[in-house]
Amino acid sequence: MKSQPLTDFSHVEKQINIDFERRWEDKTLKGWDGRLDNIEEVLNNPLYCKTCRKLFSNDHTFVHHLSGKKHKNLEKNKLKSE
Repeated sequence: MKSQPLTDFSHVEKQINIDFERRWEDKTLKGWDGRLDNIEEVLNNPLYCKTCRKLFSNDHTFVHHLSGKKHKNLEKNKLKSE
């Protein structure tokens, strides 16, 4: 917005929402490829962390995630609550 500092933001926001809705309906929204249409496939994916509810794209990232602080803390809290 630096190039148009006096622009009414509500007008810009309205245009963004219109564009988003159009792209969502057309399924052309960048990053959306329908991967979550089959939730069972995601939940059974070996790269899915059930504790953190995250799907990872490769083994390296998943293994690194498992050794991270956030994951370990969530795992510990989950065990306490059971």
